[in-house]
Amino acid sequence: MKMSGVVTDAQHPAANTWVQKAFLNTSGGRSHAFAFTIGTKAYVGTGNSMSGLLSDFWEYNSENNSWTQKANFPGGPRSEAVAFSIGTKGYVCSGNSGSYVNYDMWEYDPQTDTWTARSNCPGSARTKAQGFAIGSKGYLGLGTDGSTDLNDFWEYDPQTDAWSAKANYPGSGRRYTMGLSVQGKGYIGLGTDANGNYYGDVGV
Repeated sequence: MKMSGVVTDAQHPAANTWVQKAFLNTSGGRSHAFAFTIGTKAYVGTGNSMSGLLSDFWEYNSENNSWTQKANFPGGPRSEAVAFSIGTKGYVCSGNSGSYVNYDMWEYDPQTDTWTARSNCPGSARTKAQGFAIGSKGYLGLGTDGSTDLNDFWEYDPQTDAWSAKANYPGSGRRYTMGLSVQGKGYIGLGTDANGNYYGDVGV
């Protein structure tokens, strides 16, 4: 964790430092999990482990540095899903279930520890996609359908539970990109494709 400004964490004697926090000690570690934050809590779920694909789901409390297991992700074991939060809810879509890729969308409510199925993304089923939230909307795009690298881009409105197609990402279709939102704009870049090309560009 990086801290700047006034340091209030006693474990950080100075700004711009890292401190190890509580381990998520499950299944010998994992990769390709999804994650999002709501308020002072962080949420992590699914992914790959030495024992295979996972469907478990965990809450991290930054105030007491502890993990608590929550209701399993109901979409089944998978890796490489996209996740973001809007308001007080978390959203998870797409991902790899082993023999196929997905386009299902799920909403998580931490107040009730429950998952609700929402409208599927109308684009191709995909894995290794990218997503983020801006204000009251979520965004998802790129990735691969298993054979083709994609550059389409979609907006999700949780108020109407509806998806809208947006302008395609202008870069090449690709997977394993980075994505984030800052001050009302989204940024996507980097990544690789099925031909082994690696990219260093960033689009907004």
